[in-house]
Amino acid sequence: MLHRPRVLALVLLLLAVPGALRAQAGITAGVATTLDILFPAITGSGVRPMDFGTVVPGTTTTVAPRTPKGAEFHIGGLLGRKSVDITFTLPATLVGPGGATIPLSFGGANAAACELSVLGVCQSASLTSWDPVANPTTRVRPTKFGPGPKVFVNDQLALYLGASVSPSASQRPGHYAASATVLIVAN
Repeated sequence: MLHRPRVLALVLLLLAVPGALRAQAGITAGVATTLDILFPAITGSGVRPMDFGTVVPGTTTTVAPRTPKGAEFHIGGLLGRKSVDITFTLPATLVGPGGATIPLSFGGANAAACELSVLGVCQSASLTSWDPVANPTTRVRPTKFGPGPKVFVNDQLALYLGASVSPSASQRPGHYAASATVLIVAN
C-alpha cells in the first residue's frame, strides 16, 4: 500500500506565570499546546506541559525531556508508516512585561521520541534523543521488533521536549510567553 506523507503542525506556547513576589521575585514557567491538524489521519495531543516550577532570578533552571516536568506529546496515525520527520522552530527568549526577556535554550539532548506500545508505554529500545537546535529536523524511524517490514507496528509516538531558562539577577517579575512550532510529517 502506498502511503502519502501526512503533516501535523503543533504550536507550543511557552509560558512563564508570575510567582510569589518576595525579596527575591520568583517566576514559574510552563509549556501549553494547541494543535493544528492538517490531515485527519494524523492526530496529536498534549499529555503534559513543561513546568519549570519556581524560577529564581539569577539562576538557570533546566527541565529535562522524559521527566515529570518535561513536555510530552503523543502523535497518532503512524501504524504501517516508514518514518516520521519532526521539525522544531524554537524561540530564543520568553517575552514579558515592558518587553523584558528571559533567555531560553534548547541545546543538548532536549528533544526525544519514543514508540508507544498499545498500553501507551514508551518502548525504551526505540528511544531517540537529539539536539533540536543543531538538528531542527530529525527523521525518526521505527524500531524493528519482529519479522516483517520495518514500519511502525504501533500507532503512537511520544515526543518529549526540555529546555533551560536563565533569568537575570534583576529579572522583572511578571508573565512571560513565547511560542514554538513542531511540524510532523509521517512518511
